[in-house]
Amino acid sequence: MIESTIYELLFWVNVATLGALISFFFYIMRLRGERKQLISSTAKVVTGYQNQLSTGHANYHRLHEEYRKYLDELDREKEPKLAQKMPQLKSRNAGDPRESGSELKSAPVAVMAAPGDQTQAVNQSAGNDAIFRSLQQQITVLTQQLEQERQKNRKLRGE
Repeated sequence: MIESTIYELLFWVNVATLGALISFFFYIMRLRGERKQLISSTAKVVTGYQNQLSTGHANYHRLHEEYRKYLDELDREKEPKLAQKMPQLKSRNAGDPRESGSELKSAPVAVMAAPGDQTQAVNQSAGNDAIFRSLQQQITVLTQQLEQERQKNRKLRGE
């Protein structure tokens, strides 16, 4: 019986096939384990990324609100100072950048002098409107200059 199995070609073909099947079975089990490990590690990375993204998003909103409050406080602090400086600007030519030392071009404010309390109140409100428009123009120009400086800084940093 041993001689008939060992010396038979069909026996060795069956043994080789059985060995290949067992090898493939263990190889498939190994691949399944690696796949589970890969899925687990990918899930951990994605979860960590999602947590950092949501934390970063929350921090961005918090810092944006703080920045907005800071700008509002800064504007509130500057408004009284600008109101005090406006009469000084009226005495000089406010539209000439050579005198002010900057590139700001503010519109000159014209206040008409008229007799009577009612006309004086109308002229004062017109002067306030002109001052307000002038301040808005200055803020717009300063915002544009700020954005230009930011772009220059980004270019210098290589972003």
